[in-house]
Amino acid sequence: MSIWKKISHNLHITTTVRRKLAVTIFAVMLVIIVIDLITTRQVLPYSNTSEDILFVITMAITSIGSFILLVYARRVINEIYSRSFFIKTIFISTVLISILLLDILWTMFFSDLLNCKYHFGLCDNTIYHNLVNVISSMSATAILIAISFKFFSWYKTNYKNYLMLLFGLLGIGMIIALVGDNINELLLTKTVSEKSPQDGKVSKAYFPYKQSKKYGGNIQYQIVNPEKTTLVVLPSSFKNLSDTISALTSYPHNTFRWFSVVLLLYYYYYYKIEKIRFWILAAIPLILFIIGSGLIFSLPSDSPYNYYLRVIYRAGNIGDSLLFGLIFYYVIKKIKVEKIKDYLTIVAMDVVMFDLAFSTSAYQSTYGIAAHSLVLLCACFVSIGWYSLALSIAQDKKLRETIRNEVKDKSNLLENIGSAQMEQEVQKRVMKIAQEYDKRMKEESGAFSSMQEDDIKVYLEEVIAEVKQKKDQR
Repeated sequence: MSIWKKISHNLHITTTVRRKLAVTIFAVMLVIIVIDLITTRQVLPYSNTSEDILFVITMAITSIGSFILLVYARRVINEIYSRSFFIKTIFISTVLISILLLDILWTMFFSDLLNCKYHFGLCDNTIYHNLVNVISSMSATAILIAISFKFFSWYKTNYKNYLMLLFGLLGIGMIIALVGDNINELLLTKTVSEKSPQDGKVSKAYFPYKQSKKYGGNIQYQIVNPEKTTLVVLPSSFKNLSDTISALTSYPHNTFRWFSVVLLLYYYYYYKIEKIRFWILAAIPLILFIIGSGLIFSLPSDSPYNYYLRVIYRAGNIGDSLLFGLIFYYVIKKIKVEKIKDYLTIVAMDVVMFDLAFSTSAYQSTYGIAAHSLVLLCACFVSIGWYSLALSIAQDKKLRETIRNEVKDKSNLLENIGSAQMEQEVQKRVMKIAQEYDKRMKEESGAFSSMQEDDIKVYLEEVIAEVKQKKDQR
């Protein structure tokens, strides 16, 4: 084995191991996020002690995990990062804001640990909680606005492709979700603080989700400690508006996500597996989303079966996201180019994690807000992952156009001299030009094409066959 082959082999192993490490860390983070989600949605039973433990674990794993995933993403986009001021700005901004958020969360953690007489969830940390929610959501929204504008501008100009349009719409869907969620949680609700009753009521933080005439609305979250009771109330006058916003935060994002992923699957995967399997893989997440959206199952708010209804909703919600991860797993297995595998891995992390982190209730002021704040990391991965894939797809398109144009230029040779030898000469010339063009595009954009030498040869043969067929029809 030559020295260059050894280096290439070692690089391949290093890249693969790095990706597997990132995926393993991501999987651990997902487990914690899912536990946070179903705990805030009252599917899992919880106590003050279990909430404390969950807060500590969430903080530790998401802090370390976010750092590892950002390092991995930085290595993946190294070539694009060095050439794109846009991506460099987004990545650096995400890192700096993430450090700020972690600083606030850990400050809240140690402040409660040193100064609060109660469990973490019973401490008065409203300022920290709201600050983390606003910073993470607004920063994620700003990043998504920037990348959506980029995709729309590409679609309108030289990168005309429905994937670019869908990528932009996916960003818009995520923006609607984040803005709507903040309106619901920060503007439509009111916080009520009062002295706790002296009747021996158990100190606890929980989600009543019940109507109260006394407070004029639905109690979303309640913290009871021996000294003070704090309630988050959605006034009855805002109930219809809140329901409308909640629908808007779910349907556009999930609809655009489904179409984006399916079209991406179609591009990379459709012709490499059976068509029936393709549509089965594509349909299952959509079915789970419909189940989790409440379009099928709906019971009155006072129904005794509400717990089982919540289980169905969250099973659909979580299963929908995890199935997308499985789809990406199948896609990545079929891809041969390591960089494309890494691009798809970053995109998969966003697609799987965003809905889970977003669905974790930010009303919960410790582990809930810690998990919810990961929407910023998702917004970063939307930008660098989908951006990298968009460049790669555009490069594939231009490479195919180059091959087609070169074959057309040499079509006279194919028509006048129809020998196999002349066809081979044309193939060699076009292959050389295509490879040089691919190399130049990589140097200019930093993105890698998904078309390898074998793919170029297959496409070249298809174009030559097409030219011959047109000749025979004359």
